Amino acid sequence: MVHMCLSLPLQVKQVNGKTAQMADGRTIRLGPIGDIKPGDYLEVYADIGLAKIDARDVDSIREARKGRG
Repeated sequence: MVHMCLSLPLQVKQVNGKTAQMADGRTIRLGPIGDIKPGDYLEVYADIGLAKIDARDVDSIREARKGRG
């Protein structure tokens, strides 16, 4: 069986400098992403925020990833 690691779209609950608390409880590092506020969605991989995601795209991203892995 092959397991693939995929990034996840997660919502920001709280921003603390260079880290953010996500709605699912994990804390991630923001890396080069700037201008993040609570309610934003981020593409997250291995507890690192990779990019901001438009909230309108989150459901379609999740649907597209169902059945993988």
